[in-house]
Order: sequence, then C-alpha cells, then structure tokens
Amino acid sequence: MESDGGGWTLLMKADGTGEFGYDAAHWRTADVLNESDFDKLGGNAKYASFNSLPLSEVKAEFPNLPHVMRENIANRRTALVNFDIEQELSGLWDNWTEAWPKEGGFKRYGFAIDPWGCSSRVRWGWVWNNVGCCCVTSDAVSGIGTNRGPDVGGWASCCTDPGGREGSYPTFVLMWGR
Repeated sequence: MESDGGGWTLLMKADGTGEFGYDAAHWRTADVLNESDFDKLGGNAKYASFNSLPLSEVKAEFPNLPHVMRENIANRRTALVNFDIEQELSGLWDNWTEAWPKEGGFKRYGFAIDPWGCSSRVRWGWVWNNVGCCCVTSDAVSGIGTNRGPDVGGWASCCTDPGGREGSYPTFVLMWGR
C-alpha cells in the first residue's frame, strides 16, 4: 500500500483493543496477524514487512485524531528490531497531540521506553510523571504499544498539565515504514 507520496509500506495497524500492548508477542516475534486485511479504517494486523523490511523512517497515522508521528530509524533496522530496543528520542514535542495526556516533571519519549522502576511503558510514545525526579508512580502514558489503558492512544490517572487529558483514550493507528 502507498501513502504520503510513495515509498511507504504498511507495517501494521492497531485499533486500541489490546492486541498490541507493550508485552504482546507481536513486538518480539516474527509472526504475522491478519496479513491479508488492508482495510485502512480499523482492525488489527501485523504484516511481514514489520519483520523483514530495513527502515530509514517510520510514520504513524492516526486518522480519527487526525495526527501523524514520524521518526528516523538508525542503522536501517527492521521494525521488529527497532521497537524492541529502548531509544530515547529528541522529538519530544514534535509528535505529541493534545488528544493525549501529558505531564510536567518526568517525561521520556522514544521507542521501547521502559524506564527503570517505572509503572508505564510504551513501544513508541511517551511516559509521564508529574514528579520530576522519577517515574515509579507514573500517572500517564501515550502512543503505540502501551502497557496501561488502551494499547494505542493515551491513559492518565491524574495530574495532567493544562492541555493534557485524563482518562483512557483508545484510537486507531496505521504504521508505515520506508
């Protein structure tokens, strides 16, 4: 499938119903899921391209927000490898949307974010805590492949900054690579 002027390949899609939570085997094994389902309006699928296509860039489209996230991939890794290696990225605010929670204090953005001692984790996105020193009592997580709330979208129990949202907000994502 083609998107954004060409060169993009659909890697996966997720609808926030739990199939792609942080601990799901889909992030660590070369399996496929519903690989003949190319409906861009919903559902869950993981394509062979997620496992085998060396990438220089990934893009996540959230059609119902609408919102797009983009990041470069170091060393032309496959998505299977990339989303299993913790990498803090500098684009902290470039990809954030007001449809998701945020907090001041502790914040990490990137791939496979799993801060030591933290109660929240995410495969691509943000982990937040209103306390600046640590993440033990993380109050919010947002992005793709979260371990709290919906697996795609945002979750916050309290203490969000102005503009951030509290509650649980599932959404749908199409993840592309090239």
